[in-house]
Amino acid sequence: MFKQTGSYQIPNTVVWECSDEGFPKRRIFISIPTGEVPSEGFPVMFVLDGNAWFAAVTEISRLQTRPPHGYPPAIIVGIGYETMEPFCRKSRFYDYTEQVDSSELGFLKQVEASQTGGISHFLDFLEHMLIPALEKEFPLHKTDRALFGHSLGGLCVVHTLIKRNNLFSTYLAGSPSIWWKGGYLKELIHSFDLKENKRIIIGVGEKEKGHMVDDAKWVYEQLEKQPNIEAQYVCIEGTGHMTVVPPFLNSALKFFLANGLESGKL
Repeated sequence: MFKQTGSYQIPNTVVWECSDEGFPKRRIFISIPTGEVPSEGFPVMFVLDGNAWFAAVTEISRLQTRPPHGYPPAIIVGIGYETMEPFCRKSRFYDYTEQVDSSELGFLKQVEASQTGGISHFLDFLEHMLIPALEKEFPLHKTDRALFGHSLGGLCVVHTLIKRNNLFSTYLAGSPSIWWKGGYLKELIHSFDLKENKRIIIGVGEKEKGHMVDDAKWVYEQLEKQPNIEAQYVCIEGTGHMTVVPPFLNSALKFFLANGLESGKL
């Protein structure tokens, strides 16, 4: 005989809710490693579209950071929204993009121009609200911090590296939507200044639309030439726009937590 005894929860996780000056509520999903806290605090990986990817990143991280041969453990922070769906279309189009007008939306029928353009507001939220709140509550490493995003989230990751690179040391961009706003990031990519060393990995699926693959590789090639940037590019065979994410997460976690090595500990 079977009986229901409860609902499944990922161990050692908590959920916060917050509102940002009238913006719809955001849900913040937080995974805290067990075991001894490193002297400098835990590395922390911020995950955009947290409703979709937080659980996957957390469980992969929990498996890949198990001793004795795992990567160093990390706090995982998923930034999501008040929805039971994987994505909140309206909110992510606002949070992850620069403003466009109706003529620039092209084939996109699911969003209005007025619902775009909140990326500076979103990064202010990260810098001045979320990160300070997390620092008060959890032992975060002061500098060893990564930002992961896919698609529009990947666009946000590259934008953040160019426009607000004081926030993170490592950038994990999956299938970045470089086409947004006429490819505006291509105009900015040669004009930003880095005061400190930064790292970025860009991943894309082999079977994605041609411009997605070409743009991802082009951005990698430009960043790879820049001083103070360590850049890596992966095109994952046999994967499309969504199926690329699970294998890219393996590459991204390795890049962030073990500097690309197969094991974080000997």
